[in-house]
Amino acid sequence: NFLFFRCGECDSSCETCLHDGTTGCVTCKGGIRAGSSGKCHNKSFECPPHCVLCTLQEDICTECSAGYIIDINGDCVIDEKSCKPGEYTTTNGCEPCENLSNCTKCPPGLNIINNTCVAFCGTGYFSDSGWCRPCAEHCAECLGDRQDQCLSCVDEYKFASGYCMESCPGGTYKTQWGCLKCHHFCNECSMQLSHPISTYIMYNGNEN
Repeated sequence: NFLFFRCGECDSSCETCLHDGTTGCVTCKGGIRAGSSGKCHNKSFECPPHCVLCTLQEDICTECSAGYIIDINGDCVIDEKSCKPGEYTTTNGCEPCENLSNCTKCPPGLNIINNTCVAFCGTGYFSDSGWCRPCAEHCAECLGDRQDQCLSCVDEYKFASGYCMESCPGGTYKTQWGCLKCHHFCNECSMQLSHPISTYIMYNGNEN
């Protein structure tokens, strides 16, 4: 058995091609390789929008016009520094921010959390240069993210000198406000009972 192939004509813009039509070119007249679109252009070469220099083989931009930068896809997008506050960058230029849950930066006096601008960060977070950052574990309010920077604690945890603890440490006793220090004569204490340091003895709840 024999297979017969019929030769077809390339498009008039092609030097060589894979198939007929303007998108089948492999090389163009003049020895220039066609772009990824398979098209040959009558003029030198058409780069993507806002692109002043690009590769012929892949149509990827290597230099953008003023005010534009190359993104990870090789496209020219407007430089975010060119946009005003309240705008974001697109391939078409600067567009106004309209979705309140897509913020990347907030106006002065507000903090960003979950891409939203808020006046107060809320329980378990603290404000850090316009960003809401989480407190240490078990802190309800805090000055920073360290364990010793708590201001108040979540339920069932007691506040003691900046820490949130399951139980009060030695030398303190439990109250509704957290752990408070015992009298300086006491080694351990509670609201009702005291355990004195060895050099002192208890008498009717007083140290002697």
